[in-house]
Amino acid sequence: MPDTTTTIPPKVGPEQMTLLDASAHPLQFRIDAATRRRGLVHVAELRRVLDAQSRRLGLYSSSTISGRTRDVAA
Repeated sequence: MPDTTTTIPPKVGPEQMTLLDASAHPLQFRIDAATRRRGLVHVAELRRVLDAQSRRLGLYSSSTISGRTRDVAA
């Protein structure tokens, strides 16, 4: 019987999501500029909330949830 299990590689570090080129996707999956801006603003707000929670819980280090490096004492 062949082995049908899937091996998931261990996470090495944080993953960063990126915005893809819109022209590479079908029209029904594209968003307009206003929707994209609203989405980016929302993501920035969520990052601020997560960063504040991390600082409050003492989990804040040089590597943040947003993937940026900052000089803040842990």
